[in-house]
Amino acid sequence: MGKEIKAHGMSFPMKAVQSGLITHHMTAKNKRVFTYNIKPLLGKPLKVHFIASNKDVANFLRDGENLDLSNYDLSLGTGGANSNFFISAQKSVLKEQWSRLNQALDMEPRLDRFTGETPSFGKDADYGFIGDLAEDAVNVTCAKLLESSISDASLNSRYKFWKKKRPVQEIDIIQDYGNVITYYLVEKFVGLTVEGKDLSSKAKKLRFMMGPMFFNLFINPGAKRPLISWVSNLISKKYKRQILKCYETASPDTLLGRLKRLEPQYSPEKISEHQTYAANIIMEIAGSVHFLTGSGFAGIIKSIDELEDLPKEEPGISNTQFCKIIDRVSENPREKIDEYLRHNSPTDFIFRTARKDFTINTLISSNPTDVVNIKKGDLLCLLTGFASKDNSVFSNPGLNEPNQSKCLRHKYLHFGSPDINPAKRRSLYPDPSAPHHPCFGQYWARAILHKMLLGLRQFDGIHTETRGQFKSNPLNGGTYKMRIRPSNLPSDKMS
Repeated sequence: MGKEIKAHGMSFPMKAVQSGLITHHMTAKNKRVFTYNIKPLLGKPLKVHFIASNKDVANFLRDGENLDLSNYDLSLGTGGANSNFFISAQKSVLKEQWSRLNQALDMEPRLDRFTGETPSFGKDADYGFIGDLAEDAVNVTCAKLLESSISDASLNSRYKFWKKKRPVQEIDIIQDYGNVITYYLVEKFVGLTVEGKDLSSKAKKLRFMMGPMFFNLFINPGAKRPLISWVSNLISKKYKRQILKCYETASPDTLLGRLKRLEPQYSPEKISEHQTYAANIIMEIAGSVHFLTGSGFAGIIKSIDELEDLPKEEPGISNTQFCKIIDRVSENPREKIDEYLRHNSPTDFIFRTARKDFTINTLISSNPTDVVNIKKGDLLCLLTGFASKDNSVFSNPGLNEPNQSKCLRHKYLHFGSPDINPAKRRSLYPDPSAPHHPCFGQYWARAILHKMLLGLRQFDGIHTETRGQFKSNPLNGGTYKMRIRPSNLPSDKMS
């Protein structure tokens, strides 16, 4: 029997530390499991077992016998009493919330979560209602950004006086474009609004509400950092109060409004319970649309910047090159978007909690002899980011071609457990007791992300001066500056 590889610290290791530990202890030593002991100053210690191979991560995502989702009840139950998200381990709560969401989505006009899913998911795929909403969001955001460039009177006067070549405007397409679009969708589709002077300020305010909650979820397993838990609790309660405030005046066609329209079927003493369920549903869906889809767009832009094969002699990405990239995405939207997200996913790991004692063979070999003992209550950290680059599955370190991506579709883990044959599971909500947990909103997300990429063509002359300038930030998705030409100036003076 070999010795179990362990490390320890007072809290969950940050991403850079994780990467070093995994590379040193797992990749180099051909191990399936690496154990990290969290030993906080206050409270009980917690064992976290890291799993990184594609096969193991996929299998554990489907393992409902040994694992459950109770860690999320602890981390996400910060919005006050009776807060349980869809990924709750409490099956009765989970089933009730899925049932109510199902009823809301089934109201006319029906909102299908599989919209846009066709055998090819090609350029002619019909994205339905979510595609129309995303296109509206893109058009409104582009119009606002272009309007801001037109209103720069000082720039225009300088241009006219000095007879300069047409100047350019710099925009952050993550903050000024991507996050604003996803906020617009939260307003118009989900029905949640926050106060602010414009869409940009509202988007930042909502992301500030969501940021600590997601940070607590992914960086503070077991709530071993009391200050982070306290801040998350404080802000998420405010977030929930805002949802309940919007619930009273929500447009009937929004998701929140549809949930309110279910009230008449419940007795007066059950209305408060229904409102809690509705708030829990909206807390997660709004967070996924704004925070995770916005971060997914950031991941796509980062992948384009880092991985697209472009002429070496050009330091940046020209307008022509960028438009060609968007055209190629439109030929195979699902495969291209999934391939970008495989390299830069909004989430790099997913937690599961051991519901009973079991063992894992530690060596990656045909006859493993070493085992790690997993105890009830231990956490498994399923490293979807590492698993998505497992070179035993993905031999190409760069971008796969669409035909390769299609063949490997069942190996992609950025949307959780792969939803391989959605046509065979057409119900709007899954069996809460089933271990298979694909991302509910993945088809909506792909449609939104494709529309967001197409929308960038509205900017005249969009380009970057240099590559490699993406700056990561887990709270706001990151920053990426691109340059556009203000459309109010004559095209014969383009720089």
